[in-house]
Amino acid sequence: MEDTQDMIAQMQRELEQMQPELNEACRASEELLQRTHEKQKEADEVRAVVAVETELRMKERAECERESAEAAAAHEAAMPAYHQAIELVKALDGRSIAEVRSFKKPPPLVKMVMQAVAVILGKLPEWDEAVRLMADTNFCRNLLVLDMDTQVSETTMRVIRRLIANPDFVPEKVHKQNHAAAVLCEWVLAIDNYKRVIKDVEPKKRAAEAAESKLEAAMEQLRIKQAELKAIEDKVALLEKDLADVKVKQKQLEDKLADTRKRMERAKKIIRLLAGEQSRWKEERGDLVKSLETIMGNMIYAAASIAYLGPFNAVYRKQLSDDWRDKLEKLKLPHLPNFRLRSMVDDFQLREWHQLGLPTDELSIDNAIMITNCRRWPLIIDPQTQANRWLKAMGRREGQNLRVCKPTDAKFMRFLEVAIRVGSQFLLENVSDQIDSGITPLLNKETYKLQGRTLLKLGESEIEFSPDFRFYMTTNLSNPHYMPEVCIKVTLVNFTVTPAGLEDQLLSHVVRHEEKKLEDDKDRLVVEINNNKAELMRRQARMLDLVAKTDSSQLLDNEQLTETLEQSQEISRQVADSVAKAELTKTEIDVAREKFRLIARRGSILYFVISALATIDPMYSALI
Repeated sequence: MEDTQDMIAQMQRELEQMQPELNEACRASEELLQRTHEKQKEADEVRAVVAVETELRMKERAECERESAEAAAAHEAAMPAYHQAIELVKALDGRSIAEVRSFKKPPPLVKMVMQAVAVILGKLPEWDEAVRLMADTNFCRNLLVLDMDTQVSETTMRVIRRLIANPDFVPEKVHKQNHAAAVLCEWVLAIDNYKRVIKDVEPKKRAAEAAESKLEAAMEQLRIKQAELKAIEDKVALLEKDLADVKVKQKQLEDKLADTRKRMERAKKIIRLLAGEQSRWKEERGDLVKSLETIMGNMIYAAASIAYLGPFNAVYRKQLSDDWRDKLEKLKLPHLPNFRLRSMVDDFQLREWHQLGLPTDELSIDNAIMITNCRRWPLIIDPQTQANRWLKAMGRREGQNLRVCKPTDAKFMRFLEVAIRVGSQFLLENVSDQIDSGITPLLNKETYKLQGRTLLKLGESEIEFSPDFRFYMTTNLSNPHYMPEVCIKVTLVNFTVTPAGLEDQLLSHVVRHEEKKLEDDKDRLVVEINNNKAELMRRQARMLDLVAKTDSSQLLDNEQLTETLEQSQEISRQVADSVAKAELTKTEIDVAREKFRLIARRGSILYFVISALATIDPMYSALI
């Protein structure tokens, strides 16, 4: 409980520290959210511009590519004829060229072709120039490597076109005059065709190049804007990351704050639930500490009482107890001044015993404690059979298979052997002042170990001895005389009725005779109170057990523990209320029963007066 209160104080301090942190995290989150929205808006605007310009540039690029493709297609359309002419030129050999060169007076068409060739090669359109060109061994190679774009000007082509305007300037007709000239004629026509195509394609090509140049400049601007957009998007991403981190921190703080509040509420609930238990636990703890301080003297007194007080009546027991306490004082052994045997059992156990028929006087209570705690088997002097009835009721109540026998029963030893083996209770009643020597090994507890089993030899039989076995002996002799060798083997307990005990018993009989309902109600209430208090003790023990078994660091995290404690506390409260009401009713019934107390007291006095007459003359003992 103290740890829980310390935890509450600690959590309160944590709450006070976390609240400013949470407020700061919320403020930072709002600020980052605002900045992110602004940057996102800016990015959206730039992105829209970039998208529009990108679309325009894509259209422009498509147009440039279309124009370039058209120019390239036209250019390629002129190339097959030229390549065919080149292949024919490659097929010419030196003999064919020499044949042309050998003409002193060349045929007209041959002369016309060679004049065109000379002009293309940058010479005058004369036959002599043509002959000199053909005289060069690299003539054909010069034709093959001719760059039509740079070496053949438009002026040259105008001269060529005047020559090829002649309708006879065709390879078929020239071939009739000379094969090599016909090949060269086809070469000239291929160059003319190429130059015509180039002339038409050149404007398109220049336009495509200009558009491409313009497009590249526009694309550069577009790339600049895209880079600007990328920078803004990077900033937005960074802000979003920072915002996410802040939100995570905010969520963690909120969760921690909520968890701390829950734990604090749970702690307050536990303190509220266990407030009543705390005072009781403190009181019990104090009693336990005090008991530990005085345990030596108390245990010496208790052991001496169980070992030696049994045979005596109440008067002698009191004298011996007073002498022992004086001795403890002289020896300065710590002990409780008011310690009694009944301090060894709780009120719940006493109520159960009384409910089962144990008289309520001090002597009977001490006798019951001796019987249930002695190390030697109890031999009970019970002329009024009070102990006999109580032991039988206990055997039935505890669900034990209590076997009751007399020494005179034929199967007494067989029943005893079975009880020892199975671990049940055995009551030997109507014992005389002579104990059967056959049970001496049992009285001496002469057990031994054999192959891990505990055995007892009874007569000729070796019986496995159960640790749960209990043995009681009762005698109805009022003043038996047992030999010392018997007395040292058993614990003698004098259960003779006392005036107070007899008075309570007679009161019960009188009330049951005169006011049966009143006594029945009293018996019912005794059972109800005992059961309710037993339930209350179980609930209190369960609450203590739950708290004790839960680690203090996990006490406030165990919601099931809190619910169980709440349920137990509610049930305990209801049971406590029922007990209080029953106690009040029982008090009223006891008050009503007290009007018959005088009759019971007179009956008790009469019994003991008649019993005392036996000391005058033994013949009066027949009156009892």
